[in-house]
Amino acid sequence: MASSSLGDILSNLLVPDNKIIQQATSELRQVFQNPAIIPELCGVISSHQNEQIRQYATVILRRKITKKRQWLKMSADVTCSMKQMLLQSLFQEQNKTVQKGIAQVMGVIAKHELPQNNWPDLLKVLNDLTSSKAAHEREIGMCVLSIVASAAAKALQPHLGSLLTLFEITLHDSESKLVQFYTVQAMTSLVDYAGSDNVKHYQRLVPQVLDFIRGLSANDEDSACEAMELFDELLQSDVSILVPHLTYVVQFCLELASNNLLGDSIRVKAMSFISSLTRLKRKAIVKQKLVLPILEILFPILCSPTDSDEEDEFEEQSNNPNYYAAQVKLYFLHVRKR
Repeated sequence: MASSSLGDILSNLLVPDNKIIQQATSELRQVFQNPAIIPELCGVISSHQNEQIRQYATVILRRKITKKRQWLKMSADVTCSMKQMLLQSLFQEQNKTVQKGIAQVMGVIAKHELPQNNWPDLLKVLNDLTSSKAAHEREIGMCVLSIVASAAAKALQPHLGSLLTLFEITLHDSESKLVQFYTVQAMTSLVDYAGSDNVKHYQRLVPQVLDFIRGLSANDEDSACEAMELFDELLQSDVSILVPHLTYVVQFCLELASNNLLGDSIRVKAMSFISSLTRLKRKAIVKQKLVLPILEILFPILCSPTDSDEEDEFEEQSNNPNYYAAQVKLYFLHVRKR
């Protein structure tokens, strides 16, 4: 198989002609079964001029190696050259979408290799990138680290203490919001493996994360919602991390929920968290005298008009702040009757 032929097949998948796309799909199915497609895909990723084709190649390569048995069938020479190519391409790639595609392939390989410590070069590169003086290199490093944490969190558990120390630094990155965002994503993926040894370290980071999300919500609500997944994960995995900061977390969520200038998504996210928290930590909320502050915010939200038509009300209620405000209010009324 020639590299140009694979490039042509991938190119034909992007043309606006159904017949050409069908033919290219058929050809891709055939070459997909050929082990030689692995080095050819690597060649496309590292050298093809069309960024869409490079991106497509990262998707196909990731699919090809997702299962560990597929990875183990490859020779050591092929896997070694692939890892080297990915690290090199990560630095030379200028397109952020392709760069993220490369990082996702690296995440799959990390899942296969890190448990046996078979890719020490990756950890070294990540350490160099995340501590770089150049903001764009720190962004690349934290992006890859967040993806590796998502794909291979358990393999990173032995390094969690040093990673949390790194996160204390990256959460304060004054040059890049992306570095901070990827840090929160990595923290979210690693929560399940915090263990008792790292609880206090996680606790120290909570106020920094809240401050970051507060600033992010003013300009990028979608990313702020995504960053708040950390607190949902903490509720499910280790709510004890939140307990020392319960008042601060509740006040922060109430601040978001009551802000009519924000979109419904982030306000719903905040109310959803409070709704879950009241069910899991009712005694703590009562003890820290948070019931009244919560209700003072809930009632104006409940009284505010909604934009939903009657026919859409059932479908859209779960995406409306009023719905979650009502859920929390009903829960507190139930608690008072008990």
